[in-house]
Amino acid sequence: MKGFQKIALGTALILGALSPLTQVYAMKVVPKIIGGDDVNFSPNENMMVSLRANEVDEMPFCGGTIIGERWLLTAAHCVVLGSGDGLFVIKPSQLTITAGITDNSDANVENMYVATHVVVHPDYTQDAKVKVDNQGNIELIHSALNNDLALIRVDNKFTDLGMSVLANDELANETDVLLSTQWDDHDRPKNVRILGWGATLPDGSSPSDSLKQATLSFL
Repeated sequence: MKGFQKIALGTALILGALSPLTQVYAMKVVPKIIGGDDVNFSPNENMMVSLRANEVDEMPFCGGTIIGERWLLTAAHCVVLGSGDGLFVIKPSQLTITAGITDNSDANVENMYVATHVVVHPDYTQDAKVKVDNQGNIELIHSALNNDLALIRVDNKFTDLGMSVLANDELANETDVLLSTQWDDHDRPKNVRILGWGATLPDGSSPSDSLKQATLSFL
């Protein structure tokens, strides 16, 4: 679990890449991220990967980031399906990973990697859990999407591509404290950059083929 915690802290600024992109207007905090600006990475700067469903014509459905020669970080909710007692983890054979591109419509064989392992954080929780006592008081046991992290290993090494640099415990803690103290309701800092191929319309439709980015405020 310690290793997962270090990964979580070390990649706090890029996990937004796993969600659809948006822009935040005025002073309103919104729950979704839609749109964004195009990103132009050279391959050796590009640490982003796309997860594709083999059973649906290799359709892209989630993003991730390279953290090692054969390892990438993604969200657990991307690879854990079902609900309630029927949760299951996607098999590696159901996945293809593409890397080194910013346009998902341009994927070629040389950009594709075969998944060999899918590892979900042992304390991942899909749904919130509450406890209600005899007086009707509600206590939150845990929120939804706790420890929303998963690792995927691929067969061949990622070569000549970008890679996310993981922070050690000390730097991760310092960064967490720094970001936490920068929040201002009336002058929100733009201190987090997110990347992804998410939705371009508020209703969640029209996923982008091109990699997008947006700058947000750490809350």
